[in-house]
Amino acid sequence: MKAALLVLGMITVVTAAPARATLVLNDTSFTGWNTGSYKTGTANPATVAISPDGSTLMVTTNSLGGASLGYGYDPSTQYSGVPLDGASYSISASVLSGASAFGNGQQFHFILEQNGSVYDYFVGVTGVRRPDYVDVTFTGTFSAGGFTLISGTGPASPDLSGTTAYEIGFGGENAGSSTITESFQDITGSITPAVVPEPANLSLLGCGLLGLIFASRSRSNNQLAKGHLES
Repeated sequence: MKAALLVLGMITVVTAAPARATLVLNDTSFTGWNTGSYKTGTANPATVAISPDGSTLMVTTNSLGGASLGYGYDPSTQYSGVPLDGASYSISASVLSGASAFGNGQQFHFILEQNGSVYDYFVGVTGVRRPDYVDVTFTGTFSAGGFTLISGTGPASPDLSGTTAYEIGFGGENAGSSTITESFQDITGSITPAVVPEPANLSLLGCGLLGLIFASRSRSNNQLAKGHLES
């Protein structure tokens, strides 16, 4: 009996936090993407262009007097069932800076479209990358409070539970800067949802832990009784 309880405890510890599917990103063509821009203050609207062969997303910003963001997202692919709140991401992009780029280059943003509204999330800076394309990787963890509504009339934060479908894209932004152009190719990576124990498994985990405690106490009591008998 004690052995069975011990095994139950070990099994429930292992199964208490089931893994969720990882979302894989592989954007090597931007053909058919929707594009847009967002600005604050007196900055100029960003311009976004897609190369004729679809391989390159080019964002040009002139953000003197405010902030300027240019972006694109893929309307042909919707995701659901993959919660983003607390999810960890690793996103890589091949980046080429234009001749006028300087300093930290552009900010790189994750774009999420949901029910007609567009949200952006800052993930890092590109730096100045030239004369050739350079792979830049951004890692971190999504949080609902980090998303900003930049287009549409939706709520201030998107639904990140995975129950409401969303579309994904990317963008470049600058603030208080003269003209900078960045070109992006081969955006790849993964988004791994946070592991959250399910209620049923939490109950099993509790039972398993009680089993472990019971087995441990029974073993201690047996050893104590044996000691008394020997004495």
